[in-house]
Amino acid sequence: LDIRINPKLERPLVLEHFLDWIQSHGTEKAIKLIGIFQSYAAFDVIRLFAKNPQKYKDLMPVFFLDNPAGFNGEINMFVHILRWQFMHLGGGVLKQVLSPFWSGAYPVQIGDSERKDYRKRELHGLWAWWKDTLKNPVRGGVREVFDICHYRAENDMQTIKEAGYEVGMFKHAGDRILPVSGTLKHAKYLFPDKLVILDGGHCDLFLQIKNREKIAKAMYY
Repeated sequence: LDIRINPKLERPLVLEHFLDWIQSHGTEKAIKLIGIFQSYAAFDVIRLFAKNPQKYKDLMPVFFLDNPAGFNGEINMFVHILRWQFMHLGGGVLKQVLSPFWSGAYPVQIGDSERKDYRKRELHGLWAWWKDTLKNPVRGGVREVFDICHYRAENDMQTIKEAGYEVGMFKHAGDRILPVSGTLKHAKYLFPDKLVILDGGHCDLFLQIKNREKIAKAMYY
């Protein structure tokens, strides 16, 4: 319940400390990094790199965003909370119940051996997200939501691209928290040749194994 935590300041600071450690202590094998930042974590890398575009240019010249916040225009907080509570969490629980009978519950079809494992991973993800939010509702339930709804990342991303970084985006078509139509409307011009649309929902970078090969190929340099 620590109300002093300010995620928009402290999260990029954590990333900065981590990258600074790699630069100063990394082995010869850690020549370059390719980053992937999912959802709200996109804000951390965008804010950090836009502040000092050249600092990590040699260490991480390429990074990708997965279902990032900040590219859906101005978001109404009430609508966003409803999406999170009912469409993501509530819908996820409902799919758990209906999955034995409803083929469309998951992008993995009934009868596929992967479907059972996918269901388990999604249930774990729903519980982990809800539990972490309850740990600190001021930070996770108020400040982070406010930040997601009000920070527009387009200008800072343009600064990063002009500095010479190669940046791509993965967007899952079934994302119920940050709908794909809004993301494409505001972000398509920033990623004209590196925007990959995948099936699945907001957290399928972690949940859906079959998409990992597509992601890996798109990130390969």
